[in-house]
Amino acid sequence: MSLSAPDTTFWKRKLAAFLHDPPEKVMDLAWHKKRAEAHQSGHELEDAQFTSRADHTAAAADRLPWPTYRHLECAFDGGKNHFKHPLGKAILPIQPFRTADQATDHAWKSRPGLEHVTGGADFDRAQFFAYWRLWRWWASDREEPKDSRMAFLPADTRIPDHTIWSHNSLVSAFQACVEPDGQCRPAFLMFSIGPVQDFIAQARRTLDLWSGSYLLSYLTGSALRHIALTLGPDQIIFPNLCGQPIMDLLLKEEIWDKAFTGKVDESKPLWDSFEYDTPDSRRRLLTPSLPNRFLALVPAGRAQEIAGEVKAAVEKTFEDIAKKVWELAGRKLDPLHPIAGQEARFFGQVNRHLDISYQTLDWPSLPEQAKEMMGDLLPSEKADPAAGLQAIIDFAAKMPKEHRDVRNFQCDTFKDGPKKGWKDKSKLAEDAKLDNPGAAWSALYSLLNWQLDAVRQTRAWKAWSQDHSGPALLNEKDSLSGKEEGVLNLAGSGVTKEQVKELGKAIASEHLFKKGEILGAVTLIKRLWPTAWLMKEHDFTAGDFKLPDTRNIAEGKPFEESGDDDEAPEGKNGSSYFAVLAFDGDEMGKWVSGNHPDMPKLRDLLAGYEEGGVSKGAVTYFKDNPALSHLLDQPRPLNPSFHLQFSEMLGTFSNVCARRIVEAFDGRLIYSGGDDVLALLPSGQALACAQALRAAFRGTEDLNKVCGIWDVDQQKRHSEKRADFPLFDVKHEGFVQLHADNYAAREGEPKNFPAIVPGPATDCSVGIAIAHFKSPLQDAVRAAQAAEKRAKGKLGRAAVAVSLFKRSGEILEWGCQWSSGGLALYEAMTKAMALKPDGLSGKFPHRVCQLLEPYLTATTGLSRQQEATGFTASDVITREFSHAAERQGSKDIAQDLALPLQNYLKGIHDARTVSEAKNLPIGSSLNQEQLTSLIGLCRTVAFAHRTAQESTSPAEKQSNP
Repeated sequence: MSLSAPDTTFWKRKLAAFLHDPPEKVMDLAWHKKRAEAHQSGHELEDAQFTSRADHTAAAADRLPWPTYRHLECAFDGGKNHFKHPLGKAILPIQPFRTADQATDHAWKSRPGLEHVTGGADFDRAQFFAYWRLWRWWASDREEPKDSRMAFLPADTRIPDHTIWSHNSLVSAFQACVEPDGQCRPAFLMFSIGPVQDFIAQARRTLDLWSGSYLLSYLTGSALRHIALTLGPDQIIFPNLCGQPIMDLLLKEEIWDKAFTGKVDESKPLWDSFEYDTPDSRRRLLTPSLPNRFLALVPAGRAQEIAGEVKAAVEKTFEDIAKKVWELAGRKLDPLHPIAGQEARFFGQVNRHLDISYQTLDWPSLPEQAKEMMGDLLPSEKADPAAGLQAIIDFAAKMPKEHRDVRNFQCDTFKDGPKKGWKDKSKLAEDAKLDNPGAAWSALYSLLNWQLDAVRQTRAWKAWSQDHSGPALLNEKDSLSGKEEGVLNLAGSGVTKEQVKELGKAIASEHLFKKGEILGAVTLIKRLWPTAWLMKEHDFTAGDFKLPDTRNIAEGKPFEESGDDDEAPEGKNGSSYFAVLAFDGDEMGKWVSGNHPDMPKLRDLLAGYEEGGVSKGAVTYFKDNPALSHLLDQPRPLNPSFHLQFSEMLGTFSNVCARRIVEAFDGRLIYSGGDDVLALLPSGQALACAQALRAAFRGTEDLNKVCGIWDVDQQKRHSEKRADFPLFDVKHEGFVQLHADNYAAREGEPKNFPAIVPGPATDCSVGIAIAHFKSPLQDAVRAAQAAEKRAKGKLGRAAVAVSLFKRSGEILEWGCQWSSGGLALYEAMTKAMALKPDGLSGKFPHRVCQLLEPYLTATTGLSRQQEATGFTASDVITREFSHAAERQGSKDIAQDLALPLQNYLKGIHDARTVSEAKNLPIGSSLNQEQLTSLIGLCRTVAFAHRTAQESTSPAEKQSNP
């Protein structure tokens, strides 16, 4: 099934809506409509004008029900009145244009107007896609005269926290919700695909880990692709699809391969402009980067139909992949190892695997009705889901009547669109209410989110029914999931290693399978779908799926071909330990729902500045109206451009920053879906990589220190020139650019223009699990996920937690908050121990632990031992630590470590004070917390030092005895 456009002008109307405001609107408000008409010229849009109600609904959703311009007008100059980061605590100054005509010239010359399409493609649809995907990029970076300022020109001079690009995209999305009577009747669709974490973690090899992650992103992409091709990519509110490599790939055949901007005999398809033809850029296409959940804006009259079709599209894609896998297995495996009798079991497991949930919500016609719909959603102590809507209603109600804009209030002369005399304020009744449903965005989103959570909690359970009449070995469970019965059984006594290698070589690699494995349908799909599907459907090669094993990762060789860990020897020149890093943004759910306690206040995002002691800008309107001034201290109401740009921030981090950073630390990125990252690294690089990822997420200047680049073609890192390869150039916090010398930058990436990231108002937590390369990979992944949860829970977020798994079976745990000083002390100790020949002895951290452990009361096993009254652990720690440093090093080293130690102890004290103020549960006393934290840090340093010594080459050991 596929949706059909409501009329033949559907895509033209969407394009007219997207072009209704020129990119340079804020530079010339008086003539912006004429400038928009100029940009629309040549596209034959005269008979397909968009409905103005779509613009008014988008404006009401994005902003506030502003008074008319006569009562509130604010010029934008980019300097005093600059672009403001939607999450607060960051700004982007924009150098003023000499004239508005200069900005118009930049925008005009970068228009991606198509010359023709091929293969029976829909020209109007392709033209809309080209503007949506390319215009901002080409205006900011690609076409001459390019100008980076075009990327963040705001849509509204009064509240410059969202771009004109996001606003125009929203207007075209609302246009798709306009019904034949001219009324805009939108609905929300929220969609979720699972299972997620357990499915990804079920992995013996790095291929399993990547393949499961990519399959989930690909299935999400198939759902998004269906909506994009039938209604438009702009209908997806989050994730923001513009610039998403997987979406570019999934739209290649229908759009990018068939659209051309130049003359027939000279032009190349738009796909070529993306530069996805190098090993580096092909890894972008193969990086799992789409989350398993999305929000779309759809026509209310067809919301359920669309939801059903999207669900069917996902199920069909998964079924088609499964069929290709089974076909490949039957053709390649069956002659060597019969599986033909397992077809019913295979497809039975396939049909039960996916867990799809969705919820639709039709918008009411009035904001007051949305408030009534919130009746079942009660406020909590921490958040009131109706607060944003109530603030907007209060603003509208208390605004003087003569200030009101009839586009936002009940008015007979305007209900069917602008007519002569529609600006006559006498047509507004005294009790005219706010009648634009866009104002209710925040409340409707909260209600939808709550409803989907309820659906997911009450979803139907798929009964597990299987015939167990066959041989006993065939009924053994999958080796990785422990759930599904085996389809491919390699555990029989008659199966040899040579046979298993032959099975793997018949498809892709001799290391594809392992003797003793029993694979169910889903695990078999993980192993085979890159060959059976991705190579056939998207022209990838076997080399594109080459992944290192954990031994290669431990040695810092992220682009070596995977082998068999069980057969790998204990190397002399490389570490035997690797790390799994699990990164996650803190309280992202609260941010995206507008309920985070640090959501910026309205006064922080309104245009306003002081000049000569006089307050100017939009903020003065509220200050000068006593009935409205209290709203300045209310959180900025949640709006769709916030969602669009929030997703854009996560996309910049995941698609531009994460992979480069992981590879700079000799690791391999497995998954990067917004605020969620999973990576494999050498054990000694994990903590430094975690700090760099945090700097990228927040967009701080610490990111400028990250250097190093891999030459994938030559399979080596330019270690001798690493300092010559800075990767990033952060000039303004919250906005990231690739360094001008970054030769791996591709078209469309922010090399010449800034890209927004979540910024300094946000933070993140990281879990790291370090294990021997022969340890089960899925155990290490789950341990990293558990460590990340420990960082968020026990450590109170904005933290890193480390779990070390020794081969002896001992497990060491340590962690600290980023701001606690723990990492600074860790680095100071590590550097002191690395000094040759007069550095700290490798015995130093062991000696500190030996001195401090007797002071512990909870772990000694002596039930009569209690904490002494007046005992201050920090004094004892300082003395014992200094004593050990002097004995194992020198007085100078002890003095160098004294300040980092004091900062760490103070950081633990301060974090505990914050936890007490928030009434968070606290376990041991402060004394015990300081003792256990420092002991854990010392054990971690000792382990890191030992593994670093193991990885030192014989030549280095001889030169540094």
